[in-house]
Amino acid sequence: VISNSALAQPAQPTVEKLNELGKAAIQANKLAEGEKQFRAAVLATQKIPPLDARRIESLNNLADSLRRQQKFAEAETFYKQALDLAEKAKATPNGMSNLSSSLNNLAALYFEQGRMAEAEALSTRAVALEEKIQGADSSGLLAALTNLADLYKATGKSAELEATYKKSLKILEKSAPQSQQYAAALDALASFYRKEKRADESIEPATRALAITEKNLGPKHKQVAACLNNLGNAYKAANKPDDAEAAYKRALAINEVAYGAKDPELARSFRNLARLYKTQNKVTESEEYYKKSLAINEGTTDAKIKAEYILDLEGYADLLRKADRADEAEDIQNKAYSLEEGKSS
Repeated sequence: VISNSALAQPAQPTVEKLNELGKAAIQANKLAEGEKQFRAAVLATQKIPPLDARRIESLNNLADSLRRQQKFAEAETFYKQALDLAEKAKATPNGMSNLSSSLNNLAALYFEQGRMAEAEALSTRAVALEEKIQGADSSGLLAALTNLADLYKATGKSAELEATYKKSLKILEKSAPQSQQYAAALDALASFYRKEKRADESIEPATRALAITEKNLGPKHKQVAACLNNLGNAYKAANKPDDAEAAYKRALAINEVAYGAKDPELARSFRNLARLYKTQNKVTESEEYYKKSLAINEGTTDAKIKAEYILDLEGYADLLRKADRADEAEDIQNKAYSLEEGKSS
């Protein structure tokens, strides 16, 4: 006689387990497998109450997996379903946080598609919601402000971007004043000031970011080199070449140990010095570092690194022209033109 237990069907994975499997697949860059698991999770949520947070999570997870695969139209459908449920469930426990997450998720999709006005409206609402939920010092608000800052940066809204950066810094000054997150926020503000032609203002936050990073990671860490390069950029923009040179050279010394001899990050250190010396009409020194940077990136197939290589060629050609070496300059410039044409073809 066969028992009833022997005839029983194997237990189906729970919604939580399916979401867990989906996340593991996405982390392993198995996007189609992640999508499959999240679709199963969404299907499984039909057996639970309609406003259950697990349904909202499953829809958002599925939409995320579709966005990663650039299936934007379908991703938007599921993000909107999640947002609609989150709107209806905002009075439930954690309902407001789920609503904020859903707003940010759909905003991220619109940002990726270049639909900036729609993204900004959602991100602005998420920030206001986080302020209402947890007050002016929450980690959720910090994440929402970061998303909004990315939007303002992309759309060139300088006043709004500065205000958002300062709001984030105010939160971190209270909650994590010695953290790398705070150092990164200071560096972002320093870069903003420099790009806004407010070089003198950029030095102070860049200096503070460096001090925090050195304390946290030690004086020879590659992130310290990144902070030094940012500080060097600030000094250069503020017409303080000696200070810029000292910062760049210290960054180079760190990067020569931290990275391999053919690493693009080392090329960036060489480039910084080449450009600095060029502004000082130090042709010999500038040429030396342009050549070193070019030697690292020559033949690269990476689009971003190739663009940097072309800029180095153009900078080197300009240096040679100013040094009355027109024939050499023309050869270098023609090489840059050739690579530019290759990019566009």
